[in-house]
Amino acid sequence: MSSSIVILLIGFAVIWFLIVMPQRRRQKAHDDLIRQVAPGDYIVTSGGLYGTVTEVGEDDLGLEVAPDVEVRISKRAVGGVVPPGEIEEVEIDDEAADAEPVAEARLESPPEPTASAPPVEEKRG
Repeated sequence: MSSSIVILLIGFAVIWFLIVMPQRRRQKAHDDLIRQVAPGDYIVTSGGLYGTVTEVGEDDLGLEVAPDVEVRISKRAVGGVVPPGEIEEVEIDDEAADAEPVAEARLESPPEPTASAPPVEEKRG
């Protein structure tokens, strides 16, 4: 009877060290990251949205994702801080706005069907 209790305790200890402890370490590291986020930091959210932190609230923060475009996100959505050396600037091609819109080419009416479908018979009961 005592050997089965020892085996059970060893099983719990193994589960604790393999599952619970690493998860606690990751959670603590994420909490430290959230605590250190400050205005001016360039971050990526867990959803893949990149932006610059403009203000930090108690549970949320302001994130500028484009010039004059600011969104509010939960602090828990912060996935990581992007180091300044890894920030890539995205250039917007203004010539693309002058090009002929692709949507206009699709406005043509579809071709008429060549074969008609057989008539549907109504069943009356």
